[in-house]
Amino acid sequence: MESYNQIYKHQQNTEIDIKINLTVLGIFLFTFYVSITKSFLPFNVTILFLLSSIVFIVFGKLISKKGITFTRVDVLWFLFYILFVLNISFNNLINRQTIVDISVYTTALLFLLFVKVNIDYYSSSLKLIKLMGIVYAISAVFHYVFTDEYLSYILPLFELEEQIEVLELQRNNSYTGFTNQTAHLAGYILSAIGVIIFSSKKEKFSAKLISILLLILLIYGLLLSAKRAHLIFTIIAILLTYLFSINNKRIVQNTIRLLSGAIVAIIIAIFLYNSIDNDSDSPIVDFIEELEYTIVGLLEGEDVSNGRITLYRYSWELFKEKPITGIGWKEFRENSIGLINNEKGSHPHNIYLQLLTELGIIGFLLFMIPVMYVYYKTFLLLRFLIKDNFFKNWKFGIQFSFFTQTFFVLYGLTGNLLTDFNFLLIYFLSVSITMSALVKLNLIDKKRV
Repeated sequence: MESYNQIYKHQQNTEIDIKINLTVLGIFLFTFYVSITKSFLPFNVTILFLLSSIVFIVFGKLISKKGITFTRVDVLWFLFYILFVLNISFNNLINRQTIVDISVYTTALLFLLFVKVNIDYYSSSLKLIKLMGIVYAISAVFHYVFTDEYLSYILPLFELEEQIEVLELQRNNSYTGFTNQTAHLAGYILSAIGVIIFSSKKEKFSAKLISILLLILLIYGLLLSAKRAHLIFTIIAILLTYLFSINNKRIVQNTIRLLSGAIVAIIIAIFLYNSIDNDSDSPIVDFIEELEYTIVGLLEGEDVSNGRITLYRYSWELFKEKPITGIGWKEFRENSIGLINNEKGSHPHNIYLQLLTELGIIGFLLFMIPVMYVYYKTFLLLRFLIKDNFFKNWKFGIQFSFFTQTFFVLYGLTGNLLTDFNFLLIYFLSVSITMSALVKLNLIDKKRV
C-alpha cells in the first residue's frame, strides 16, 4: 500500500512539473513573439511562436486538471471581442490582414484567460524582455556606427517596402537597428528599461553598476530612434509608478530626492549638449533640437504633431458620420489615402479616435472599460504592496505592469497600438500579471478566513 502511495505521489508531482514547464514555456514563447514580430524575421516564422505559445499554455492547463478562473475582466474583454469580430463580418472586411488581426486578438484573450499563475512563472519572460531590449539597443548603435555594414548585411533581410522606410528614416537621422521602424525599436528598448529599473532595488553594488551601464546603453539606443513621444511617456510612466509605490509618510522626502536627481540629470545633459559641436551631423543633437522645437512650439501654440492634427480632424469627421457602430475596422486607413500621403493611407495615430471612428461609441466603451478597470486595480495593488510584506515578491511584477499600462494609455494618444501587435501584446502580458496577482490575493484572503 505504501509503495502504491509513493508511485501515485511521484506521478502527481510529474504532472505538476509538466504543467509548470508547459505554462512557463508558453508565456516565454508569447513574449518571444512580441520581441521579434517587428524584426526582419518573416511573418510566417514569427506567427508560429505566437500560436505555439497558446498551444503549450492550453495543454498545461489541461494537464493540471484545474478549472479556468473566469473574472469580470475576461467577460469584459470577451464582449469587446464579439463586437470586434461582428464589426469585421458585417462590414464585409474579411481578408488576409483582418484574419491575422482576429487571430492575434483571439490569442491575446486566450492568454489572459488561461494565464493566471504565480509571479515566478513570468521570471524568464521578463528576463527575455530585458535581453531583447539590450540586443535592439546594440543594433541601433551598430546601425549608426557601422552604417555601410548595416546596409550591406542587415537591410536586405527586410521586405522591400520596409527597406524603403528604413532608408527614409536613416536620411532623417533616425536609426531602426534590427526593427522595421523606429517606433518599434523604441518600444522594445523602453520595456527593457522598465524591467531594469523596477527589478534592481536590492542588487549588490556590482549588479547595480552593470544595471546602470545597461541603462546608459538603452537610453542611447532610445535617443538614436529619435522618438519624442516614447521618451516623454516613458519618463512619465516611470515617475508615476515610482511615486505610487511610495508610502504616504515618505512621499514628500522621496519626491524631493527624485526631483533633485532629475535636476542633476538635466544639468549633466545640458553640460554634455553644450560640449557637443551643434553643427555636427549627430542624431543626438538633432533629437535634442527636435525636443526643443517641440517644447517651444507647444508653448507658442504651433502644430508639432507631424501632420497628426490633420488625421485627428478627419477621424473626428468620419466618427460623426457613424457614431454608434463606426465605419469599420481599419477603414480609416482606406479612407485617408491622399490625406497626408498620395500613395497610401494612415491610421489615426490615436487609439481613442481610432476606436470611435472604426468601432463607434459601443466599441470605444467596450475597449476602454476593461483597460481603465485593470489600470485602477493595478494602482490599488501598488498601494496594497506598500503595507503587505507577505505579498512583496509580486512588487516588481506589479510595478512593471503599471509602468507598461501607463505607457500604453499615454502612447495611445499618438500611436497605433491597436494594430502594432508588439505594443498590444506586451500590454496584455502586463495585464495578465495584474490578474494573476488579484486571483492569488483572493485565494490568500479566503485561506486567511
